[in-house]
Amino acid sequence: MHHLFKRIFHHAPRNTHRGGFTLIELLVVVLIIGILASTALPQYQRAVEKSRGTQALTLLKSVYQAAETFYMANGNFPTEFSQLDIDIPYKSSASIVPGSTQALADSYWGLELINWTKYKGFLMTRLSGPYKGSQFLVWKEHEAANVPKDQIICGEQVSGSYAFTKPEGEFCVKLFRGVKKAAGSGGRMYAIPL
Repeated sequence: MHHLFKRIFHHAPRNTHRGGFTLIELLVVVLIIGILASTALPQYQRAVEKSRGTQALTLLKSVYQAAETFYMANGNFPTEFSQLDIDIPYKSSASIVPGSTQALADSYWGLELINWTKYKGFLMTRLSGPYKGSQFLVWKEHEAANVPKDQIICGEQVSGSYAFTKPEGEFCVKLFRGVKKAAGSGGRMYAIPL
């Protein structure tokens, strides 16, 4: 019996392969992960920015509908946001008057009631982040013939403290499939499909 065990263990094949990865295999895996991350990260960032823009767009639609309701009830458009029957998530509770932009709670966007004696409209402006200076606008009236009325449009402001510094169309065209409608000294405007 002793000879049998000795024979079995003596003739058993020895496992000389050690477990684990070689340095080359690890480098290839790291390289593949790096390539995947470099292609996925920009797409993720664009999706986040589009989501933030969509939130602003949704709020602007709600504000404009509340202004239309106010007009039907009173025969004139509101002169302050406090007159609207809608909760706007401001960063502070300050009363908003035409021509002043108030930052919203998320601090990316600000909402402004445009001077109603001349234009009758609302403006959402991106206050911070990579697309600072991008805008969503809607007018009931405007003196320029080429500016769409009663339609939310996308804008890229090219001057002022919130100037859009990215290439033309980077926000309105690439994220919201905008079609250029007008351009002036202050910015570019794009019709967007809703």
